[in-house]
Formats: sequence, C-alpha cells, structure tokens
Amino acid sequence: MLRLSVVFRSSKLFSTSALQLAASRPVKATAKGFKGNVSGKKNRKTAGSFRFFEDHIHYTKNREEGTQLSNLEFFGNELHSNKVVGFTEKQVQKLVQLGAFKKDQFNELFKVPITLLRNETEIIHKFITSTQSTPSSENRICLLGERGIGKTTLLTQAQALALNNGNTIIIPISYALKLVDGTNDYFYDSKLGTYTQPMYLKKLLAKIEYVNKESLQKLSLSQDYTIDGISKDKASVKFTPKHSLLDLVKANVAGRQRGKVFQILINELLKQNKSSVLLTVDNFSALTSNPITAYRNIENKLIYTEEFQISKFIFQLTSGEISFNQGGVLLATSSDDKPSITLKHGLGLIEADPYLKESEFSRQLASKLVGVKPIEVSKLSKENVSILIEKYIEAQAFNNFELEANSKEHLVNQKYVLSGNGNPLELLKSITLYH
Repeated sequence: MLRLSVVFRSSKLFSTSALQLAASRPVKATAKGFKGNVSGKKNRKTAGSFRFFEDHIHYTKNREEGTQLSNLEFFGNELHSNKVVGFTEKQVQKLVQLGAFKKDQFNELFKVPITLLRNETEIIHKFITSTQSTPSSENRICLLGERGIGKTTLLTQAQALALNNGNTIIIPISYALKLVDGTNDYFYDSKLGTYTQPMYLKKLLAKIEYVNKESLQKLSLSQDYTIDGISKDKASVKFTPKHSLLDLVKANVAGRQRGKVFQILINELLKQNKSSVLLTVDNFSALTSNPITAYRNIENKLIYTEEFQISKFIFQLTSGEISFNQGGVLLATSSDDKPSITLKHGLGLIEADPYLKESEFSRQLASKLVGVKPIEVSKLSKENVSILIEKYIEAQAFNNFELEANSKEHLVNQKYVLSGNGNPLELLKSITLYH
C-alpha cells in the first residue's frame, strides 16, 4: 500500500487510471516484519541501511574505487615538511584498528589514504624519537586547536611513526567521550577499588592485541598470576613467567575479570625495559570538561571521572604518578566538547577563578595535567594548500567547470580563503562538497 506522503509527492508520476488500478487490486495481508512468497513461507525482511551519507561512505569499501596517485611516497621515518605521502597497506590495517581515520577526512577518494607532512609533523617525530629512550613522564604532549585544524591527523602520524619503529606498544583511546558518557556497562570491582567497563575493555584489549602482537609476544610475565573464574563452575586462569603479555591479553576470561587483565598488563609494562609504550588519547577534553560522569552508583549518586579504571590510568600517566621506563603520552582535544577551564588551567594557559563551581573547574583534575606540554596546531600555509589541491585535482575531486574557469593559482587563492585561511577540514569541504 502506498503511503499518503509518497502519493502526494509523486502525484505527477501517476495517471488517474493507474491509481484506480492500484486501488482495485486486493492487498495480501502479511505479518509485520515478514513478507510472503509463492510457496506460502514467510521470509524475514532485512534491516536495511539507515546510515547517513557520510556514515555509509565511511563504512563501505569505497576506497577500493578511489584514485591511485602517481609518484606517491609512503610514510616513513624520513620526513620533510610540505609533502603529501601515503600510508602503506600494513600501516592502514593497524591504523584502522586504532580508530585513526575519521568520517570527515574523505579518505575514500584515494586507494591509499594520504597525509600532509607539516611543521608540526617534525615536532611529533622528535616526540616519538624521545619516547624510545626516556620515561613517559618526560614525554607528555597535548595537541590544541580549532575544529578541523588537524589534531587527529597528527595523532595518526604519531601512531604511524610508532608502528614503523616496531618496538613500541601503543595503547589507543580513540574516543575518550565513550569513557564518561554513560553508554558502557560498568560495575564496581572491590578488588581493584575502581569501576570497570567490561565491554569497553574487551574492545580495547582486542585493539592492543592486534596492533602490538609482535611486541607483546617478546615480553614475558614477571611473576605468577591467577584470575578467578566468575563462578564455581568456571575454572580460574593461571599465568606463569612462561607466558607472554600476548597470552595475557588473548586470555578468554569472564567479562568481570577484564579489569584485572588490564591492570596486570599495565603493571607489567611499567616494569619492563625492552619496549617503549605510547598512550594516545583522542577527544581527551571530554575527560576534563566535567569532573563528574554520566554514570551513577548503587545509591544513585553521580560518579567522578577518576573513579573509573581507564580514566584513572590516563590521569596517572598525565600527572607522572606512574611512568613507563620508555614511552610517552600524546593527547588531542576536540572542539566538540565545551571549553574546558580545567584543561587550560592545568596546561598553564590561564589562571582559573578559584570560586568557580566544581562542574566548571576541577582543581584536582587540573593538577593532573601539570607538566604536560601544550602544542597549538597552526593553520595550513598557502604552500600547503597548493600541494593538497594538486592531489585532489589528480583524484578528480573538482568538477570540470571549476577547473576550466580557474587557473591553479586562482584556485589555490580561492580555496585558501574559503578554508578560513588554512583550516584543513574546511579546505576539504570546499573541494569535495561545495559544487
């Protein structure tokens, strides 16, 4: 049966006789959610796709149909500013698992995701080099800047450099808001003294395993561990120094024991000297925007951010309370979060009013950021814009009319202005969407 809205919108497409014919045909009644067939059997209808356009493009395999750029160098340890390079397939596989590629970056235009090497890339390179030989307490950086300026891209470049090293273990928090927004299951683990989030930990441990498989295989446990079963029928899982850290993160334990697995993993990484450890946190500002999470305890009282295991671990590293023997902490903020006085005060950028409400300013969380170095990400130069435009012309992202009506120099000047004088996200939108 036709919906009325469809009939009204499409009335010009149907003749009067066609509508009468459609109305005269008998309608077969079917159960909701099912449709009948010739044999009389009922088949379940598929759910279909209800994603928005950018979500649909991001989750499908459109990159396979993208453009293969000519003379494209790959991202390595030799970096030169103002150059566009691509990621290797091995890097892409691991970066995807790390949650490095976002929906609004238009990577689907290319067979190989590309990235621009800029001045801040050199800062990131020095940072990653330093993590190979000095404690994480000496390598703590927070990337700041307006929306679309390239903070997540620089985080991705840091992860790619760490992957190139082959001896760095990456602990990725790709979207910190998920730790505090009330969307994960949680319970209070009395043995750990914190709230744990089993399903989030399941995904996090799977990422750590996939990305760091070779490095974790080389590290053995320092002592015996026993992880109890969740019930009398469930046998406990025992580990000895013969087991590697890879065995630990792969262990099939009950969901309520994943917090202990994660704690053992961190304790072992803090002891060892063979591999560097890099913690990356995207959307970090979600943890500092409000010290109180969306979760509640059994007394229906709100729970503070540091009462959760993973959030507490992050702030222990940012404060230097705990430190890996070799490693670093790389944070990236997001403009999606409300402006955080806590973050800016902790980084030493402003002096907060001591009479502010706790929901506006948390002195405790701010104290955990003392010593973290703020890096303000700058806008692209006109030369950067010119290099990017060359690649997008080759990828046929421009329409022919726009290319025929403008010289390259005029096109660069035009897009530079439309991008707000060098905002990467606005530049990509002006190229790919404004037609």
